[in-house]
Amino acid sequence: MRSASDDDEVDADGEIDVEESSERSRNGKSTKGAKDDDQANSRTRKDNHKEVERRRRETINDGINDLKKIVPGCEKNKGSILQRAVQYIQQMKEDEARNIEKWTLEKLLMDQSMGDLRDEVEGFRKHVDIIEVENDQLRQENDHLRAEIVRLSGGGSEKRKSDGAFGGDDGRDDKRLRV
Repeated sequence: MRSASDDDEVDADGEIDVEESSERSRNGKSTKGAKDDDQANSRTRKDNHKEVERRRRETINDGINDLKKIVPGCEKNKGSILQRAVQYIQQMKEDEARNIEKWTLEKLLMDQSMGDLRDEVEGFRKHVDIIEVENDQLRQENDHLRAEIVRLSGGGSEKRKSDGAFGGDDGRDDKRLRV
């Protein structure tokens, strides 16, 4: 056993407390001061921990109160608020899935209808193009027939204006030549 030196601390049993003695010699402080420092540090750590826990509880309570405001049909009890929030979120997810399915189907039907309408419009355009070509042909034929009528009637356009439409001086009414 070691003998007690001036730096060593002897406890009530007469044993040398080497740890406290070593601590005191390292820090240059007395053992009593080290204990006071340890108690102060311990108190500070406890106070810090209490503050951290208080803020954590406050954050949780604020979150639960926010859920209570958002989720319909909540009660005062925190547990029931959380249960109702879970149910509400699940219901919203199911609604979202149904809406996505519905909107996808509606979009497919709309795309199909738009395709059908585009085809119909294209058919109308082709039909209009055909009618325009036929109309141009008929106008050309009409112009040709008028020119032929003028040529056959003697070429007098002043006379034709005074006689009326395609009518001649002889009082004949030629229906074949009317257009």
